[in-house]
Amino acid sequence: RRPRRRYEEIERLYKCCWIGCEKAYGTLSHLNTHIKGQSHGSKRKPEDFIEMRKAWKARQRQKET
Repeated sequence: RRPRRRYEEIERLYKCCWIGCEKAYGTLSHLNTHIKGQSHGSKRKPEDFIEMRKAWKARQRQKET
């Protein structure tokens, strides 16, 4: 098994869009769990984050070079 990431190592890309909520998560499933538990609207879909993921992948490639 691979080791669990520490709190400060998680890149929190998935932000809650509810007004006044500052929560952000490293995975879409964790964001959706938060949204459902806090009644912060409907679940988010992967399609909502296509541009954000493209930008993140580009940054990752830049870091590697």
